[in-house]
Amino acid sequence: MRKTLIYTVVLGLCILFGGHAIAAEPLYPERPTGFVNDQAGMLGDSDDLEQMLSDFEAETSNELAVITINSLEGVSIEEYSEQLFQKWGIGKAEKDNGALLVVVKDDREMRIETGYGLEGALPDALADQIIRKEITPEFKEGRYHNGVKMGLQAIMAATKGEYNPIDTDPESESTIAGIVGFGIFLLVVVIIVVSSIFAARATRKGGRRGGGSSSDDSSSGSSWTSSDSGSSWGSGSSSSFGGFSGGSSGGGGASGRW
Repeated sequence: MRKTLIYTVVLGLCILFGGHAIAAEPLYPERPTGFVNDQAGMLGDSDDLEQMLSDFEAETSNELAVITINSLEGVSIEEYSEQLFQKWGIGKAEKDNGALLVVVKDDREMRIETGYGLEGALPDALADQIIRKEITPEFKEGRYHNGVKMGLQAIMAATKGEYNPIDTDPESESTIAGIVGFGIFLLVVVIIVVSSIFAARATRKGGRRGGGSSSDDSSSGSSWTSSDSGSSWGSGSSSSFGGFSGGSSGGGGASGRW
């Protein structure tokens, strides 16, 4: 009787903990369920995100993926992102034109992992700007769905050469204002000095010859031009998720916290 009771308790514990193990989401899902994989349940209804990424893939052939996960169980987000990227093969095999947005709920971490083919259009510095300026402010307010959406829209714009963030940090604004103010002051001083020199020369030469001196005064202004160099990609024909296409990443991207 006592042995039967022990066996019953052991069997019950095995079923209990075994059931939890089966129900738990794997750290590295074998296959994505779509472009958006909300394992941590942070995004609510993500149909709009799924459709947006599907349309983008059909238009450009670029493949973007999102995964939210509760914890990385001690694995660094950089290692996790690269390994999952390779496992899923995000992007076309011949172009490596994929990107992966990873969001870790409990650790409050995120990362944009880029494929080889998008590193030119989406360099590490730009990925960092997208995290800091588009995603992080929304996440801090608990607006995870909107933060992911804004981040994805910025990534899509960047791949087309259309994302030009402006740094509006107070310290940066103060620095820029100081530089501009000093530049204006210096320009005024130069103009006054040059004008005085020309006036003095004209006074010494003037009078008897009567011929005014003609000098070609060419003023050159410096203008900032931004050239949007967008990448041209082939058109995809798929309008629904059918899996990714064998792309790979070399570990490029950026990480952040909120």
